[in-house]
Amino acid sequence: MKKHLFLLALLLLGLPLAAQRLQQPLGRGVVVAKNGTQATITWRRLSQEPDNATFNVYAAGAKLNAEPLALTNMRVASSALPAGTEVAVRRILPDGTEAEAGTTYTVGNYDLRGIFVDILFTNSPLDAAQFNTTYVWPADLDGDGEMDYVVNRMNVANALDAYMEGYLRTGQHLWTVRLGPNELSCS
Repeated sequence: MKKHLFLLALLLLGLPLAAQRLQQPLGRGVVVAKNGTQATITWRRLSQEPDNATFNVYAAGAKLNAEPLALTNMRVASSALPAGTEVAVRRILPDGTEAEAGTTYTVGNYDLRGIFVDILFTNSPLDAAQFNTTYVWPADLDGDGEMDYVVNRMNVANALDAYMEGYLRTGQHLWTVRLGPNELSCS
């Protein structure tokens, strides 16, 4: 009996050590949004990083911040980030070195005040003139830790003719699924 109680106690003590929270491996998610003369750079603090983590931001290899940043965003002049500039964020480790930069963000040649996701529907089997985009949901579709997009498209002539499409953040079309006549997606 003592042996069984000992094994039960050992099992109960070991349970909290084995139970770990499942989480998706996400990347830094760097994004640059230009708004006239200003540009806002934002990124993700990952769940395994401490609350007091600090960061350095680089554009075309040159550091933009004078002091380490405790926030997950910064503003710079739009002129400092011309189209084609690669923007990267590196976390400063406790020993003062920098972690590897994740996926960089390439600044586009447009002002983001009226555009959030630039998806061309050229590779879609749906005729762009016949379908409107009604919703876009961010999701990691290829498991690389960066957000891709699930797009809801509805026929302009028949609102019950709805489709879902998957696109990588590069704009590459992955799949198209017809929802059917009895399925309405958030309309």
